[in-house]
Amino acid sequence: MGRTVKEYNKNNSYDSLYTSGEILKAIETLAGDDIRDETSAAYKIWAAPTVEQDAEIADLAWSYASAEVEELYWGGNVAYKRTV
Repeated sequence: MGRTVKEYNKNNSYDSLYTSGEILKAIETLAGDDIRDETSAAYKIWAAPTVEQDAEIADLAWSYASAEVEELYWGGNVAYKRTV
């Protein structure tokens, strides 16, 4: 899963997930498979992450985010806000 955040954000096949590229990349990195496959581990994490997975995803997603990014979206809702 060597995609960049930019590739996730520009690839229309991810649009229906309404999720920031940073989060998509984090989930696919942790799961090791393609989130667009509804039978994949990545999709299952995206749909219902455990508390531990959520924390891992947040940490990883922020590590991918540029300094200008203030909010990350998951399923169309703000999932994480940058704290100072």
